[in-house]
Formats: sequence, C-alpha cells, structure tokens
Amino acid sequence: MDYDDFMSECVKVKGLGLPELSKEQLASMSAKFRDVPAEGKEQKMYAPLCKSLNEALEQAEKFAAAQVTSDATAQTIELAIPSDPATQTIQSVPSKPCYVFKDVSNWIESNEEDLKIDIAMYPDTEDARTAFNRDMKNTARTDPARVAWAWMTMGVEVKRDEALSAFDFGRPSLLRDSDMGRVAQAQIAKYATQLMVRQHRVFVFILYIVDKEAFLTRWDRVGCIISNPVNYIKEPAKILNFVYRLALMSRDELGYDTTAEPATSAEVQMLKGYAQKFKNPYAASCATEILDNQVLYPIYKVTCANVANTDRGVYFIGKHSVASYSPTGRATKGYVTFIEQPPARLCFMKDYWRPNSSKIPKELDVYKKLKTAKVRFVATAIGGEDVPGQSTVTQIYLPPGEVPLERLHCRLVVEELARPLEAYRSSAEMIVVLFHALQGHKDAWTKAEILHRDVSVDNVLRVVDQKDEKDRNVQGILNDWDLCKYKSDMNQKATPHGRSGTWAFMSAIVLCYPLKPNDLADDLESFIHVVTYCSLRFHRHDFTNHDVGTTPKLTTSVLIDRNRENEELFGYVDDHFHESRHRGGGIYVGGTHKMEKNLNGRPGFDFTEGHVSPILVDLLKNLFRLLRTHYSAIDFDDLKRYRGRLPPPAPPPSQDVEEQPDVPSAHQPHHNRFANLLKPDDEGDEEFPDNKDNKEFPDNNPAPSGSRVLDTHSTILHVFWKAVQKIASRKEQFDITQDQFIGLDEQGATLLKGLSGSKRKSASSSTPEGNLKRKRAIGSSHLGGVAEGTERDDVVE
Repeated sequence: MDYDDFMSECVKVKGLGLPELSKEQLASMSAKFRDVPAEGKEQKMYAPLCKSLNEALEQAEKFAAAQVTSDATAQTIELAIPSDPATQTIQSVPSKPCYVFKDVSNWIESNEEDLKIDIAMYPDTEDARTAFNRDMKNTARTDPARVAWAWMTMGVEVKRDEALSAFDFGRPSLLRDSDMGRVAQAQIAKYATQLMVRQHRVFVFILYIVDKEAFLTRWDRVGCIISNPVNYIKEPAKILNFVYRLALMSRDELGYDTTAEPATSAEVQMLKGYAQKFKNPYAASCATEILDNQVLYPIYKVTCANVANTDRGVYFIGKHSVASYSPTGRATKGYVTFIEQPPARLCFMKDYWRPNSSKIPKELDVYKKLKTAKVRFVATAIGGEDVPGQSTVTQIYLPPGEVPLERLHCRLVVEELARPLEAYRSSAEMIVVLFHALQGHKDAWTKAEILHRDVSVDNVLRVVDQKDEKDRNVQGILNDWDLCKYKSDMNQKATPHGRSGTWAFMSAIVLCYPLKPNDLADDLESFIHVVTYCSLRFHRHDFTNHDVGTTPKLTTSVLIDRNRENEELFGYVDDHFHESRHRGGGIYVGGTHKMEKNLNGRPGFDFTEGHVSPILVDLLKNLFRLLRTHYSAIDFDDLKRYRGRLPPPAPPPSQDVEEQPDVPSAHQPHHNRFANLLKPDDEGDEEFPDNKDNKEFPDNNPAPSGSRVLDTHSTILHVFWKAVQKIASRKEQFDITQDQFIGLDEQGATLLKGLSGSKRKSASSSTPEGNLKRKRAIGSSHLGGVAEGTERDDVVE
C-alpha cells in the first residue's frame, strides 16, 4: 500500500483527523535519524533510532498539552494508557511523554518466553516500567529495557542487510523469495502473533526497518497490510509523523480491545479471597497461576452476554491456559476465568475470531442446539457473543480472487472447568475420559445431527469437580465445536482447503484424498489416533529411550536431551502425525504412514511388557483391528475422484493373535474410583451389550471382512465399553512415564506443538501482484506458510 494511503486509512486520530508535525517542530528535532550509522553492526542502529523516535513522542506530548486550554479539542483527544482501568484524557497526562521507545534486543522477558524483538514502544506508566525494568543490570547501552510483551504498544524490528529482510524492494510481490527471506517473514509473523496472544488486541502495528528503509505494517487475524518502503534518512518526516500520530491515538485506534479493562486493585483483592476457597488442587493451582503472574500477565475484567438472561456476566482473566500461535485464522485463546457472580468458582472462556458467514454455524448456537437435544458429555455454555465493532479489515485490501472472509471477534464462556486429557494420571483415566467424549460425539450425531469434525487430543477434556478435594471424580467431555457441521449441510464436495480438523489427528483417507469431505468414519478414526498419540507420549514402548521412566525421574533438562536423541521415536511421530506434501494449487496431502498402519491393522510398535496396563495394550490392538476391517471395505477406486493418490495395496490377511486374559492383582480391591462406570447411565445395557449379543465385533475376533465398522458408533463404543468394564473391576495401574515429546518442538522440521492443535496446515494462495503504489495486503497464508486451521473456513464451500 502506498505510504499516504496507509497513513490515511490505518493511522487516523479521532477528532484530529490526520495530524502531522509542522516544519517548525521537525526543525526543532535534533536527531532526525542523522546519527543512525550508514554501515557497521545492526546493534549500533538501535540507540540513535530510539533517540529520534522518542523525539517524535515528545512533540506529541507537547501538542497534547497545548490543547488543554481548548475544551472542544480536549474532549476528543484520548491517549491510550493500558495500565489504567479507563482511558485517560489529556488533562490527566503527566508532563513527560506517555510513551517511550526502548532497546530490548538483548534482554528476554523470561526463561519461559525468550522471543525478543529489537526495539519496543511502551507506555511510560508505573505498571509498564515495573515489567520492562525488571532485573535490569548495569549496561552501557542507551535506553535499554527488558522485553515485556503484555505491555508493548508497538514493536520495531531492525535489519542491517537487505538480503536478511522479509521484504524485497522494488518487486510487485513484496515478499523476498529466498530461504533467508522466508526465515525473516516467519520471524516478524511470530512477533505479531506474540503481541496478539499476550494482549487483548484487535490489531497491532510493527515498524520494520531495513538499513535506510522502513515499512509500516498493520496485522490482524486475516493478514498484514504493508506500506511501500520509506527512506527515513531522505524523508524522516514520514516515519516521525507515523510515530507522532500513534502517540495521539486512543486505545481503540491503536487496536486495543476496549471491552477488556485492567482489573482494579480492589478487584484483585477480591479474587485473592475467592482463591482461598478452592479445595480442589487443580482449581487452586489455576487460581494461583492467574494471581501470581500479574506483572507479565495483567488481570483484566471482561463482560459478556449471558445465555440465560439479558444481564451481562463479569469475568476476570489473566494468563491464558491455551493459545494458537498462528498470526491468522481463528487465533483461539483459552482462559481459566474467575466469575464475579457468587458462588465463587472458576469457569472457562474461549476467545477467538470466527469467519463471518451465514453458512458457518456460530459455536454458541451449536451449544444451544446440543443442550436442547440433551446431548451428554459436552460443556454447558453460559455466555457468549460477537464482540461489537471488532472485525478484521485486511481482506478489504487483498487483490481480487480467493479473498478470505471477514473475521469477527467472538467469546464463549462455559460453566465447566476442565483439564487437558494429556494431564491424565493413568491409562485407565485416559480411556474413561475418551469413552465419555465418544458418547458425547454419538449423542451429537444421533440426537442433534451435528458432526464435530475436529476430534484431537486438545479437544477432549476431563471435567474438574471444584468441590472434590481429592480430585477423584472422572468425567470427560468433547470440546470445541467451532468446526462442526450440521448433517443437512454435509452433502457438499469439499474445496481444496475444505478439510476440517487438526492435521495430526485427521484420518488417513482425508489426508490422502484432500477433496473428500469429512464424514462420521473420519471423526471416529481420529479418536483412535488420539489413543495412539497418548500411548507414544506417556507410556513405555519399543521406541522409549531406556533412561526415560527410570527411578529417580530424569530432570527436565536431561529428559529433553534424551528425547532429542531418540531418532526412532522422532521419525515415527513425524511420519505418522505430521507428514505433509504440497501438491500445488494450495493442496496439501499426507497420511501415507497412517494408511499403511490402518491397512495392516497394527500400530507399528509394541508396549513394554509389565510397564503398561494390559487394558490399554488390548484396547489399542482392538482399535487397529477396527481400522483394518474398515479400510478393507473402502472402495479406493471411488476415491480417485477426490484427487488423492492411491494407498499401498492391502496386505494379505494375517492370523490374529488371541487376546490374552488379564491377570488380576492378588490384592485387587472390590471398588475403585471407576467402579460406578459399570452402568454409565440408564441406557448402558442397551448401548453396550455383552459379547454374546454383539455379533458385530466380539472380543477376540475382528469384524467380518468387508464391513465398514466406523460408519456407525456401535462397534468402537463397544470396544471402549469392554475396556471400561475391566477398568471398573480391577486395581488401577498408574502406568504413565515421563513426557517423551517434551523438547521435540524445537528440533527439526516437526513442531510437536502442532500435534496438539496450535499448528495446523493452511493453503497458500497467490501472492499479490501489481504496481508498488497499488493497495496491497498479505493474506493469512503468505507469511510463514502456516496458519491455524487446516480448513480454510474463510472460503465458503
């Protein structure tokens, strides 16, 4: 986008229009970038850049102070002070500048978060200074500070060498097409993502400086709007006016979500009183996590429409518990939330950006429909809405073609506090939670005619009974219905980007045949991949490093080293869960490893005898038998129309090994915490009949050849039910080992964060073409090549 267009459309000040520095003001500014060295190390550029940018902030402060005498103007100028519960007007602005630029290039935020940008623009307030001046040691640098993402108004990234930059000068495509260019593009995308994850923002600005040139960028959840490069040495006024105008903008104009207000000290004290009442250890730890991280994760008060009445619920949120680290897409963040209304309790808030289309159901409406249909084992929605006035704009500036839909900021609040499935303490607990989620999936399909379409390890949760001091009650739920489809809408052919789900847990068929729409069998197969994932991650097997799970347990640093040495496990996980290839036309395919294992009916690894409950051993074996039976009945010739490659031929039938009976413990108690599961509800006997009545899939034999057993819930539910029966009658075996995936997210091409939903494939679309003066923006897939959703839900199927 042309610089003037960017300034007029993206950097406007309410009541002032398009203010600029006067010639007299510019003349009085001593530096104006003259001290920025023309050559040498990049680090030498930071101090003179901070000096010049801070002078623009000082001029903005002088302008604001001069307007105090004019009541009409004073009522319209509001400066953004993020630490204050309300936006302050200029009458309350201190005499010194409200913002300050700091060199943060050498001081990471913490050991937990080591991502750092070069220069940060911070509000110059007491709370912000507490964060960015933490533990600063003596340094010779000018204007040094620590990275504090929660307080950063804007980031500035600096590159000395054009070859290392994200952008190309003088080319219509703008993005630098080189390995180093793609690294730089991913870097700036990470910075934008971090700002939006750590703050409540509708959009963010980043100033990108390459030697003597500067790009202005504006990021939202569709993509990035980028100005043409400006030579700040020859035309310093352009960059100084940009900063000058930012300093005069309100919180709303700077992209802050004004519906999230910082909690007052009195409200924080109230929350501390609430926290003391929690007896459940998990609930207590969640409350502590919110209250103990206020410097880096400030507590905010958010209001949201209630489901039950016209009142607005009041919620307090702090550090997010889950987040998608993609700059574009749904950008889901989850918060354990203090609810203000008594009794004191915690609930859960989901904050995300949904595509604005009448053809895509709103998740809140889905939850209402699930409740009306009396679907079990799903969360209970108590609040939610599209946040008024908060939507993306980048799609407006994209060139004609496959333009993504506008996205709307959305919140959903559910009553249940739940912990991740991955926090289970035994395979028995994992199986029971998945069993409940599978029942919820069946209810949704048969009672409400809704298909989930995103079964993954992240979307199966264990409900926390906040009154249970010993955390004994075990109940699972199937969560996150934002990618679901109604049965009535499922007869359409998928688009090239129309697959739905988390890549790692998608069925082999959907991965190999990208135009095939999701169906019930694909969802049920995803449950089996969740069991496989948990088995590899938390239980001993053929690929387990011999040091992992020993006594005493390995320290975290040693465990990471051992995991990174485990090339065999790394290779299996990469092949089975993360394999992908770009076939052109924006289509990704994968799943050949899954296809092979499904056709063989074996996972390709064995558990370590004596270290894993035989119930889990038998369950995984029976589930892969199901896969083999189902896949043997698939017409692969018919799938050719979905433009996928054919899978390898099916192997010859092999003799099944008889299931070995479990040997009860000599000290087996008569009851355990799963004993009540023998009759899960009044429908138990009807839903899960005994072996003698279940001819479809008896205990020790596969289903008849040629039977598509995953086209209904019956057989897979029966397999889980038989496992649950054993769990309910035997002593619980605490058979988990140390996390075998920790540390692998930083190794090689595989990012195991993606296995749990934070990284999902997106499709690439064409790079914007045209003259440099043409309005230009970069959509979701152009920076870094990875966005949150495998389904391009911004393109209506």
